[in-house]
Amino acid sequence: MDTLKNSRGFTMLEIMITIVIIGILASMATPRFLNFIQRMKGRAEASRDVSFLRSARSEAVSSGTPTGVKLNNVNKSLFVFQDIDGDNIYTAGIDSITAGPITLSGSTILKSCSFGNNTVIFNTNGTANSSGSFVFTYEEDTTRVFTISITAATGKVRMTTE
Repeated sequence: MDTLKNSRGFTMLEIMITIVIIGILASMATPRFLNFIQRMKGRAEASRDVSFLRSARSEAVSSGTPTGVKLNNVNKSLFVFQDIDGDNIYTAGIDSITAGPITLSGSTILKSCSFGNNTVIFNTNGTANSSGSFVFTYEEDTTRVFTISITAATGKVRMTTE
């Protein structure tokens, strides 16, 4: 019996205090972790959109046909099309859709677009018909913004976040 009294271990009070401290620390870390996950989801979506634009540029060069990307703000989607008639806009029945649509996540909002008709056209030499950008934000946090910029002279597609 003496060996049980002298044995070392944790008391119930020590275990309960440890559990309370862990709970407090977890409750402080959870909101920041959730915010981090939301930021990473937005960044992943923006990266996917940049890749989509870059593939349209590559398609224009390899196919020898001006290729555009149109953002449909009504159903929140992007699609790639070959501008067969050369009018720098998507014309249903004439221009052919070659990729997409890819849908933007439900919480993504187009804040602004400097391209006419929400469309950018890549020429057969890789340049774009105009410089501009798509600026997106989120319903749950409108302070987080990501911008996809396209330079006309080079057709370079770049993403920045704020």
